[in-house]
Amino acid sequence: MDKRYVFSRMRMALAALILIMNCMNTNAQTTKGGLRQHAEQPYLTLNNGVRMPQVGLGLYMIAEGDEAYNSVMTALKNGYRHFDFAHYVDVKPMVNQLQCNTLIQQTAIEPLHAQFGTRMMAWGPLGGQGVDGIVKSPELAAIGSKYGKSAAQVALRWLTQRGIVAIPKSTHKERMAQNLDVFDFRLTDSEMAQIAKLNQHDTGVINFGDPQFVKHLIENYG
Repeated sequence: MDKRYVFSRMRMALAALILIMNCMNTNAQTTKGGLRQHAEQPYLTLNNGVRMPQVGLGLYMIAEGDEAYNSVMTALKNGYRHFDFAHYVDVKPMVNQLQCNTLIQQTAIEPLHAQFGTRMMAWGPLGGQGVDGIVKSPELAAIGSKYGKSAAQVALRWLTQRGIVAIPKSTHKERMAQNLDVFDFRLTDSEMAQIAKLNQHDTGVINFGDPQFVKHLIENYG
């Protein structure tokens, strides 16, 4: 077995261990030790009693090894206590991961989630690679200007106010901090309704049965 592969797995395991230890604490409310100060992040309680931070770091499409390890360590220092390792270990406890954002709103499935007490976890909450319709949205930017927030932060706040867990992916320290800094303002009912009108594809645009997509997953994460 490739030693580099084994080493990368060991580093990810170490990152996961550190994550578990840090999850015993609450949010980063102090700058001691390099932690950034954020408004307190709400936790959602899953139907098995586990409490989950409402914003986490998505790790899908971040290369294993140094890039993933450094991203996790940077995020921990910025106050993150939720990391999506699902594509590494294939575990999605009590949640349904769906492509969900202001353009793909997944409203039709909400009654089913409510029936079984399942939480929705939004991957691609800012649109994903090559998609700038959310982060450059003039509608979201206009709303954000009232609160001193970016379009991306408004998009994340819209999700969290719907009770959805968001896992935006980033390897950049500044963006990680911005993505977590969304709990010191609240969108009005009118603004929530205005954003709801941006919906374009309610159930997502990824075809998980596409052979090329499956081949990509196997080759990179199998």
